[in-house]
Amino acid sequence: PVVIGSNHETMALCERLLERGFYTQGIRHPSVPEGTARLRITPMATHSEPEVDALADAIAAEMTQI
Repeated sequence: PVVIGSNHETMALCERLLERGFYTQGIRHPSVPEGTARLRITPMATHSEPEVDALADAIAAEMTQI
């Protein structure tokens, strides 16, 4: 998982990644301890290395906005 911390920031990041074409899941309290909200990313064998790299780049770019 990618731990973000804030519920609001986690869900905002999920929305921005979806706008870029990446589906991630925001996991919040009570599923995880308060203050440790995170993105769940589910890679599959069908994902190519360039797709994984693009997701990593998108997360890095969007993290600077939160």
